[in-house]
Amino acid sequence: MRGPQLLRWILPGMVVGWGVSAPCSPLVLFTMAACATALSAWLLLSFSDVRRCVSGALLLGGAVGCCARGSAPGHALFRSSSPSPEVGRFELVQPWSPRGSTARWLAVGPDGRQALLEVKGPTLGVGQTMVAGVRRLRPEPAAHLADFDERAFLKGRGVSSKYAVDWHGAVTEAPGLLASVRRALDTAKLRVRLRCLSLNDPDVSGLLMALMTGDKGGVSRTTKAAFSDVGLSHLVAVSGFHIGLMAGLLLLVFQWLGCPAGWRPYLLAPLVWGYVGLCGWPGSAVRAAAMMSVGVLALALGRKSDGMTVLSAVALAIVAFRPEALGDLGVGLSFLATAGILLLHRCFKGLGWSSWLKKCGMLVGVPLVATACTAPLAWPAFGKFPVVFVATNIMAAPLVTAILVLFVAWYILPGPFSWGLREALVHLTHLFLDLVSWWAEYPPLLLPLDRTFTACAGGALAVGCIWGLAVQRPLRLGLAGALTAFALLRWSSFEEQRPRAVMVGSDCVVYARDKVTVFPASPTPRYAGVKTWKTRSLTERVSNEPPDSIWWCGAQWAMSSHHIRYRTQGGQWRVVSSFR
Repeated sequence: MRGPQLLRWILPGMVVGWGVSAPCSPLVLFTMAACATALSAWLLLSFSDVRRCVSGALLLGGAVGCCARGSAPGHALFRSSSPSPEVGRFELVQPWSPRGSTARWLAVGPDGRQALLEVKGPTLGVGQTMVAGVRRLRPEPAAHLADFDERAFLKGRGVSSKYAVDWHGAVTEAPGLLASVRRALDTAKLRVRLRCLSLNDPDVSGLLMALMTGDKGGVSRTTKAAFSDVGLSHLVAVSGFHIGLMAGLLLLVFQWLGCPAGWRPYLLAPLVWGYVGLCGWPGSAVRAAAMMSVGVLALALGRKSDGMTVLSAVALAIVAFRPEALGDLGVGLSFLATAGILLLHRCFKGLGWSSWLKKCGMLVGVPLVATACTAPLAWPAFGKFPVVFVATNIMAAPLVTAILVLFVAWYILPGPFSWGLREALVHLTHLFLDLVSWWAEYPPLLLPLDRTFTACAGGALAVGCIWGLAVQRPLRLGLAGALTAFALLRWSSFEEQRPRAVMVGSDCVVYARDKVTVFPASPTPRYAGVKTWKTRSLTERVSNEPPDSIWWCGAQWAMSSHHIRYRTQGGQWRVVSSFR
């Protein structure tokens, strides 16, 4: 086994090292990393046996995972909220989805780390800087096993602190080339948004903006829920599908313009990276663009690239620049799905099938393998299993491709030539939305709330699938993994304790894991007889009211063996004597 081939074993080592080192202190982390590195060097330099070399590569990946865990920012998130204001200069980097009337911005703080700002007031812009008085906020931990953990989400995105802006001074443009690039990309994104809004159809405009740039701000909550229930959420998050389609369109344009073949790889990579920047540098798009760049570079140099080796090399590069990326849900889902698809392609390649059979097998196998390989992360995070995901993905692949191609043509061509494309784009997008709504009539299977059980069940399914593809026995080992996952899920369903809720006047009081949360309305089931507590948003789970109407009791509650007493927002005490 040659040296580059050992690189593919570093990626699973990194994942194991990151997971094992979760409860360790920084000193223990770096001690573990040093020991693993020394043992890895001894195995790699002293032996030529394949098994020992693979063990050395796994240990080296584990050391990288431990170092990434120790180097990841986010320590300030664990500090308590501070009522006293702090003053600092912040540079606005990227807008995040607002919460009610509160705008949220990803910014670079005075210490050079990323911070999340919550601002009420005038509209701000990317690439601007301001001096602001802020109060430190502490992200709320999960209220129960199914709740959204904001602290873990922010740490995975590299956010080290969260602030509420009380006041800010004059807003000026930040100096430097990087700030200029950010402003240029934001201007380009604004042009795409205005072009989408010119359709005068909110549903179509919101979906097109999400498909093109990953901005889901214009997508209604009903549409988001429908996409999630049928297993199509990945389409509104820019990933390898979008990057591959954009790269293909650019290559067709180069060919139409008569661009020399030797120049195309060097022109393609910067344009694709510009598109990734336009979408806000999501981890899945960065992974896809990095793999594409390595692939076109190898093609230009006349070299043959191995998919799993390139995937592991890209993971090393991303972790080197963003150690916290190993904890980002989107990055993890992207790498797991890509690994499964690469193994599936290699498995079909060794079967000797005809080209037509391989394409049909990939069309059906890609959603199956991607769903199985991402189960360890997707099941605990989303808590449901779409039962129609294979059919919907087969249906969506050609439709979304046609929609994106039509949008690009409509965006580029001048008005007289694009009128017919505009009508076709609107009708095709409405057809796609209608099909998704029709498939959403089949509700997903709700998984147990316990993250540990669902992660273990998903891990069993993923191991069976990956192992089966690696040794060319996908059906036997994949079925074994599926049966193991089903057994774990059945066991968990008998052991879990679901949240308990009771209505007190107009308040819905939820009690779970020794914590009380008060909501302004009772949970509204999306499907008849199904009350789901497992969604990312507290608003979606319990109420249709703005997020500001959801409030936490915090320390203002007391519990005895017979009742729970809590203080309302008006200052009155209410008593809950029973739960259902």
